Amino acid sequence: MREKGNHTDDQTIWRQMQQGQNQALAAIYDKYVNALYNYGRGFTAKSEVIEDAIQDLLTEIWTRRDRLATPESVKGYLLRAFRQKLLRLLTQENRWQLVSDYSYFNLVASPTITTREDSDETLLFKRKLKKVINSLSARQQEAITLRYTENLTHQEVAEVMDIKVQTLYNLLHTATQKLGKSFQQVPHPVYTFLSLL
Repeated sequence: MREKGNHTDDQTIWRQMQQGQNQALAAIYDKYVNALYNYGRGFTAKSEVIEDAIQDLLTEIWTRRDRLATPESVKGYLLRAFRQKLLRLLTQENRWQLVSDYSYFNLVASPTITTREDSDETLLFKRKLKKVINSLSARQQEAITLRYTENLTHQEVAEVMDIKVQTLYNLLHTATQKLGKSFQQVPHPVYTFLSLL
């Protein structure tokens, strides 16, 4: 759930940016660059394309600042605008390639990373988690990430993905059912989380 104070702070910084305070744009960048970059990694492994899209987005926001409305959710606005810019860049340069080995869904830091403390059961679980996550469609992974990792509302996720809210509900329902069925017999704390989605 989004904290109201944080949401209000974002709007205050946005208004400062609209008034020409470039330190406000820097604050927006600092706060959301990692979220934008990680989201972009779901579409391409090419860091330079992601960075170009982020730069283009910030440049456009700054040059059009006096004509932009203050969004209800700055984070939602940035993710939606970034997604459009990134997809446009990838389409123009014919570099569209959803990264098959990258997963938006990050319940476990990385299913492929192991530590000395990992038991055989945990290692097996991580392998299974990666396999199940990779079996979800890219849109299902994207929806889950935006909703549960980025904590956007259903309405915001639908706007970012440019789909209807009902379509989003269907995506999330199908994905969580698939994840739940895959882990019903797995005695692991992450299953408890999955059952709550």
